[in-house]
Amino acid sequence: MVLCLKFFPYIYAMRKGLTILMILYASCVFGQETQKMQEPASEFTFNVDIGLPVSTANEPYREIMDGLLGVSVSGQYHFDFPFYIGVGGRYSLFTVNEFAITEPINGAIHSYGGFLEIGYNKFINEYFAIDFGIKTGYLQHYSKTKKTNGALEVVANYANKTSSLLISPELHLILKADENDAYSFVLGYNIYGYGFNPSFIGLSTNSDWDISKYHHPTQFLLIGFGYVHYFK
Repeated sequence: MVLCLKFFPYIYAMRKGLTILMILYASCVFGQETQKMQEPASEFTFNVDIGLPVSTANEPYREIMDGLLGVSVSGQYHFDFPFYIGVGGRYSLFTVNEFAITEPINGAIHSYGGFLEIGYNKFINEYFAIDFGIKTGYLQHYSKTKKTNGALEVVANYANKTSSLLISPELHLILKADENDAYSFVLGYNIYGYGFNPSFIGLSTNSDWDISKYHHPTQFLLIGFGYVHYFK
């Protein structure tokens, strides 16, 4: 009994030391797992975004053109720190709103081209990440429209082309489905560096639009969804 009491302080100290070591070990393991979860799943990713464009600027463009489709396809390289660079292609389709004009014209404007992008991607936990990036590139804009008469016969065809720069800041909220695949909600703002003129789609009059506003860059909001594939 006396012997036990004699060694009790040492036994207590050993138990306390072992407890501290276990806590430190668990903290290290948990810290490594947390860091691992927040690291990008892969250096290379394949990305597809599809959304609905909503015109916001250049008054005649906003009133005449209805956004139908916006698509981006890109490849990204992710660095060890949470930044990435990428390259890809962009396409958008806007159709003529026949109810917004007085002339019987229908058709669409197709915009297509390439871009470079830089962005920040951060995993909050194992499944959820936030991505903010900016795309800059060069686009071609091609209008193809036709005018009809009262019998719906085509009396004239119009085709015009122009080009511009692209600037597009975008936000992605990413949710991983498994090790290689993820899906995202996409919110982007696109600035096409050309001013829309009603004559670009074949209109012969300016209606009530202020001519001085034609030079304002064409702009639209893109709301949609995306897909991300992580290469292993």
